[in-house]
Amino acid sequence: MRKSLICIIVLLASISGVGQVAVVDGMSYTTIKPNLLYRVYYPKGTAPTAPLPIVVWFHSGGWLVGGRGDAKITPLVCTSDQTIACYLADHGYVVYSFDYTLIDKYAAGSDLTISAPNTVTAASHTFTPTDVGSQLLVMTTGKWSPGGYSVISVSNGAAVLNTSPGPVGASKAQYNLLLGSSLWPAQWQDSNCFLRFLAENAGVTVPGNPQNMVLLGHSSGGQLDSVVGFSGNDAFPSNCDHTSVNYTIKGIVAFSPPSDLVTAYSESTNIKSPIRGLLGCIPNVGSCNPIAYSASPLGFVGENLPPYMSFSGQGDITVPPQNVQEVQTAFANLNPPVQSQWILLGPAFSHPLDLFYYPNCAYYKEPSPCGSAGIAFQTAFPFIQSVTGPQ
Repeated sequence: MRKSLICIIVLLASISGVGQVAVVDGMSYTTIKPNLLYRVYYPKGTAPTAPLPIVVWFHSGGWLVGGRGDAKITPLVCTSDQTIACYLADHGYVVYSFDYTLIDKYAAGSDLTISAPNTVTAASHTFTPTDVGSQLLVMTTGKWSPGGYSVISVSNGAAVLNTSPGPVGASKAQYNLLLGSSLWPAQWQDSNCFLRFLAENAGVTVPGNPQNMVLLGHSSGGQLDSVVGFSGNDAFPSNCDHTSVNYTIKGIVAFSPPSDLVTAYSESTNIKSPIRGLLGCIPNVGSCNPIAYSASPLGFVGENLPPYMSFSGQGDITVPPQNVQEVQTAFANLNPPVQSQWILLGPAFSHPLDLFYYPNCAYYKEPSPCGSAGIAFQTAFPFIQSVTGPQ
């Protein structure tokens, strides 16, 4: 094991929490992407070799924003049990939150023109050689063929694409230019790399038992923890400097997860742009659907997977409950059927649910009185205890 990892506890920037929880910001978990960091929560006084069960939090944000330090879930300091990370750490768990690659949409406009066969220009963006390998996402209909196109070369401010998005002269299309390395499955690769990091370091240089791990996530984080937990270690090529896969996922909890990105795209206006950005293409257009299914928990449902629990709110218009339910239905349709749990909360619960957010009631317009706050997490916690063993 590398010396830098052995010394990691010394190098960590420790932040003293209030109460019985220590909050520590770690260094990068991979040298391949040194900007990706993690944060860990654990009972004060926990030794690096302590074999406490691990909960890994996958942050939300539509694959576009967010990170390990979402204060509503993973705050810088634990002052109470109102957040998931602080609550779990105060009840005998080691909680990790981590960064993963976010969608990088670095140019956009409504002035794309087809200037020559397979060639486009835009007044709002001058294409340069650094754009080669990027994905051009075209949303306009009419003379245009919407979908995703790879930039294969650049000359004199114009981009040559892998195929033509329409006839020469077609102009004023709406487009996004996406960094190719930020597209799916980069998010899976980062998440899988973090679990490999824990396989090599948990119980050695950082606390926790990598053989007793639960994955938790909300929204896009719920999609990601589900795919990562269902798909194993070889669904996509690895992009990681850690090789060990000696860890065990005991359970998966997903709050408001988009479970089928193809149907979610047609069911919800709110999620269309994030899905396009993640995939670099448009579901049901061109050859996008196989990519969308590879990013959908539904595509990995099978036997012998970790126990699974998902949640929806009846008032969720971002990820409609029927989309989340697709995974439960798929498990039930296996032969023999596999039982999973889908919890449908009432019409007062929308996409955020009530995950011990801080502030935990009025800010997210949760049901009144505020005594209902935290019911989604309160329902999930006994499941977590059941798969890891009580602490």
